[in-house]
Amino acid sequence: MANTVRIAAAQMTSVNDLAANFATCSRLVKEAAAAGAKLICFPENFSFVGDLSGESLKVAEPLDGPIMKGYCSLARDSGMWLSLGGFQEKGSDDAHLRNAHVLVDDAGNIRSVYRKMHLFDVDVPGSAVYKESSFTEAGNEIVAVDSPFGRLGVTVCYDLRFPELYQQLRFHHNAQVLLVPAAFTKPTGEAHWEILLRARAIETQCYVIAAAQAGKHNSRRESYGETLIIDPWGSVVGRLPDRLSTGITVADIDFSAIDAVRTKMPISQHVKYSLSASEAHRFLEIRNMPMSENMLLLARPLTARLGILKVKPILEKSIEELCKLMNPKCMYIADLGCSSGPNTFQQVEEIITCVDQICIQKNHSPPSFQVFLNDLEGNDFNTVFKSLPAFYKKLANLRDQKNSASSSSSCFIAATPGSFYSRLFPNNSLHFLNSSYSLHWLSQVPLNEGKMNISMASAPEVQKVYLDQFEKDFTTFLNLRSEEMVAEGHLLLTMVAKVDEDADDGSDPKQVIGMILNDMANEGLIEESKLDGFNIPIYNPSEEEVRGIINKQDSFKILHLQTFKLKWIDVYKGNNNSDESSSSAMVEIENCGKFVANSIRAIFEDIVASHFGKSIMDELFHRYSIRASDYVNTGKDMVNNVVISLAKN
Repeated sequence: MANTVRIAAAQMTSVNDLAANFATCSRLVKEAAAAGAKLICFPENFSFVGDLSGESLKVAEPLDGPIMKGYCSLARDSGMWLSLGGFQEKGSDDAHLRNAHVLVDDAGNIRSVYRKMHLFDVDVPGSAVYKESSFTEAGNEIVAVDSPFGRLGVTVCYDLRFPELYQQLRFHHNAQVLLVPAAFTKPTGEAHWEILLRARAIETQCYVIAAAQAGKHNSRRESYGETLIIDPWGSVVGRLPDRLSTGITVADIDFSAIDAVRTKMPISQHVKYSLSASEAHRFLEIRNMPMSENMLLLARPLTARLGILKVKPILEKSIEELCKLMNPKCMYIADLGCSSGPNTFQQVEEIITCVDQICIQKNHSPPSFQVFLNDLEGNDFNTVFKSLPAFYKKLANLRDQKNSASSSSSCFIAATPGSFYSRLFPNNSLHFLNSSYSLHWLSQVPLNEGKMNISMASAPEVQKVYLDQFEKDFTTFLNLRSEEMVAEGHLLLTMVAKVDEDADDGSDPKQVIGMILNDMANEGLIEESKLDGFNIPIYNPSEEEVRGIINKQDSFKILHLQTFKLKWIDVYKGNNNSDESSSSAMVEIENCGKFVANSIRAIFEDIVASHFGKSIMDELFHRYSIRASDYVNTGKDMVNNVVISLAKN
């Protein structure tokens, strides 16, 4: 790939005439080719803007229909790549279409298709009421594609207001250039268009190419215009002289500029949280809640990150002890329950960094590393694999900064799908094993004779049944790992622990959900009979219970065992500061409550909905947010955690 490549962004005023719009696009393609561009980006609705209600549905057709075939031929005949954003693709029924952003290469082949996720259902101040969802199906797939113009992140118009999508494209799909074809209304464009585009460029350190519809399409519709090309520093490098004219602007994509900005300000190494692809899709499933109220941060990844930071000294001590006992040429490491979010590699990075540091201190050659990432078969391992190049590069940079011999050692990462309550690895193969925030999930819901298990408030016999299941599962886990670990191999395990016996706060989500469900049953919103038999396959053990099971199983010696607390308000802020006063001063309590409720919803909704139905979910978690705000406001938002460091006997 050349270090620079020229692209063009088009501006036009589409009408309800397919042939006229195609003629305009053809003319603009010729202008772009004459200017030396190899890619031209067209705005949303480039091929058609209806005059009357329902016209767009009438022209919608499949991607192999004559309209798109004409544009593919245009790309092939001109030798140009075309970004065709906002094509009216036929939907799954006659009442809906898909707002499709189609990327066509210079041979006339469709390279990728993105269907607009965020639909424009908005009452625009001083303008009209829009209801795009009334005739458009929302997409649910994030799309990035390799091209001669870098790795392209593909979006459409209203997506621009949802930065989590662009964070995904940058940090999980390695985008370098973001495409934002649009038809912003005049009022929203005047207020927000350039600000939003520059913000997306700055926060992702990507080029942004924003092709815009401009001017009056008919008596009912007017678009803002102002086609822009913005560099990774947020500077506008391409703009038409006239905000409303038809034409093109061109600019060079400079890959060295992308690298320079990202190297001098390495935000990818500093980011504390972002959503993985699977988590983003999970979030879209609960988008019926007002988008402005969703904090777009899910509980497990952030809690896990803060927990990892808390246990780092224990990890370092464990690695130090392990390296005193052995110095293998290749160290075999497993991370069980890895998930697929931004923290997937964090503990692996910490382990490798610790080993490297000890080797430097001892003047030893560092080992190679074989790392196995484990989770259930349904985990989004594809997202994990797509993140590997960035992780390898980050690891190499960290090692180069230390000018150590470790920079020449190798790291290999593979996936091992399956339940950690079954065998995963050969006998005597692992030197170090980590599991963060997974082992409190049980292998099954225990039989409890119809009693409801929801919290510490459950009947003692129910608690006993759940403890028995946890003991069975944890013992099985230790038995299996004792076969897979080498002699003196180390384990580091972290999980959510039992709440304090005198707790009356929101530290146990199951307890809060239980109280709300009881209230809703008393109000007649759910059937009281359904409360019996509702079970969640989680058990949060106490430090004493964990110690007893390990000693009874007798394959491992305990090097370190302790509980520690995390505050929800610190999880909300994405750091591990536990000082209440400084935390509360930095955020609004109400928003933190909403964040907590959305986080808990992401974890428990499927379980609760399968028993009580989806119709109560919004009300249930609205009430949760109110309670959570109160808990945070009164300082009753502690979550207990337990960390265990073990060595095989």
